[in-house]
Amino acid sequence: MSNNLPHGWTTATIEDAVDILDSKRVPINAKDRAKRVDGKRASDLFPYYGATGQVGWIDDFLFDENLVLIGEDGAPFFDFTKSIAYIIKGKTWVNNHAHVLRAIAELTSDKYIAHYLNQFNFHGYVSGTTRLKLNQAPMRRIPLPIAPLNEQKRIVAKIEQLFSDLDAGVETLQALKKQIKQYRQSVLKYAFEGKLTAEWRKKNKPEPASKLLEKIAKEKEQKSKGKKQKKLSPLDMTDLPNLPEGWKWTHLGNIIDEPKYGTSKKCSYESQGMGVLRIPNIVNGMVDDGDLKFAEFDEKEKQVYSLTKGDLLTIRSNGSVSLVGRCAMVSDVDEKHLFAGYLIRLRPTSTEIISKYMLYAMRSSFLRNQIESKAKSTSGVNNINSNEIKSLVVPLCDSKEQEQTVLEIERHFSIAEKAEEVVETALKQSSRLRQSILKRAFEGKLVSQDPTDEPAEKLLERIKESEVIKAEGKKR
Repeated sequence: MSNNLPHGWTTATIEDAVDILDSKRVPINAKDRAKRVDGKRASDLFPYYGATGQVGWIDDFLFDENLVLIGEDGAPFFDFTKSIAYIIKGKTWVNNHAHVLRAIAELTSDKYIAHYLNQFNFHGYVSGTTRLKLNQAPMRRIPLPIAPLNEQKRIVAKIEQLFSDLDAGVETLQALKKQIKQYRQSVLKYAFEGKLTAEWRKKNKPEPASKLLEKIAKEKEQKSKGKKQKKLSPLDMTDLPNLPEGWKWTHLGNIIDEPKYGTSKKCSYESQGMGVLRIPNIVNGMVDDGDLKFAEFDEKEKQVYSLTKGDLLTIRSNGSVSLVGRCAMVSDVDEKHLFAGYLIRLRPTSTEIISKYMLYAMRSSFLRNQIESKAKSTSGVNNINSNEIKSLVVPLCDSKEQEQTVLEIERHFSIAEKAEEVVETALKQSSRLRQSILKRAFEGKLVSQDPTDEPAEKLLERIKESEVIKAEGKKR
């Protein structure tokens, strides 16, 4: 800490400025807490706090006042975008993962202490590597710049005013992020209603989708080598919106080969052999093979679970229904992998079905609503099977218009990405600005000094004299 403190300031340590109440903490595990809260009214329960905030409820309290908590272990000590210290109020319970501090009112305040700790550099004070720990001894010796008491109040008030303005800005930015997400869905909606390519259609006069479906039907017949194909149920047009002239609604099963489930063979990081793509490898419409497991396969298995550029891999089962039906498009570099059982391979029957068109269609709200309706389960595991996938209703147009639709989607998405980058940059700047405000505050640069304020050194001396008197009184 800099020794160039403003006039009237002094330096102490955390233990000089607070009462440490760690001895009153009591940890209760989640199972025992659950028993204690079972059947109780909400009004009979109290917040239960840990290293970084509230972690549950309990039916009793240990404290009944305003206190500062700072993580003992598990807190993000080196992440300046997150709070390390926080204030609790009223009747509460604290476990042994957070230090409990009570500001000495005649010297400082809980808010002053919390704000200071949230900008403090904990290097040299915490130990550990994977799970950082702030033991009580190093916490006690954390240096604390103490301003005159009235100036502390002005500092806290100014911090809270500036933070309030920042919070309002962050709220606006978060709202913009939501709007960008909604914009993407609007783009997909208009794309698959044929609205993004309306002008293109006037100039290019594409073939009707009915002709494309006829071609695909013949290809399917040739691939089946005379085997009778199971027909899909007739298309119910009741709730389907109108499409442009030349477009056609069809079942997904009419334009893809028979969906294929992945391998159920046990895979591991240690195994040799071929990489096997799993749910974690389906990321933002692409295959991410950074986290691969492996297994040995014979030639027949390799053929059965092989991948070809343009295939879509879709998640068929997950605890989160929003992940079911999520797809990734296979590129040429992904062809060396196979795929696991919680994925289904969707392969366009014809080269005139553009894979990216299918990928974006599967992300549209119209398809998502169908998928989630079919997949949703009360058992906690949501699932969509191959027959349900084939029954999905998709809008289809000529292959050239499919390509143009993809171009239009990606042009609009590029605009959204640039807007998102601006928002993310502004959010990062707001975090840095928050730290800058705190840094200036505890350098004495945020508010003006008042020479009539009682110097902090006198406050500290008075506190120490009071402690000596109390100690002598106890000896008598």
